[in-house]
Amino acid sequence: MHPPLPVPFTYMTFRVARTLYAIPAALLDFVALPPLGGGTALRGEETPRIDLRERFGLPERERGGEEFLLVVSSDEAGLGRTALVVDQIEGLSPHPRVEGEEAELLDLEELAGAVAA
Repeated sequence: MHPPLPVPFTYMTFRVARTLYAIPAALLDFVALPPLGGGTALRGEETPRIDLRERFGLPERERGGEEFLLVVSSDEAGLGRTALVVDQIEGLSPHPRVEGEEAELLDLEELAGAVAA
């Protein structure tokens, strides 16, 4: 487990398609580019992956479109260690918003059901 982030950074904000989302920064382990070949081994450990575009029923990324992995851990939400595939990283923020745009808080308990299924 990583030490908590300083108080000013309480949310990680990111985009899936054009929608802005946020998760509590304390749940973030690290941010990564997907491994070559689409594997799920991150730092030597097999990690479940949830592509949020797929989960939300959105169109696939354009061929060659960027994607990033937000690796989160939340035993409270029943998620364990999981890689969330997102389109764009906005960054750490003291509030769940970017340049006045309010972010949707991602429901990690709902996502835990996707990993368990």
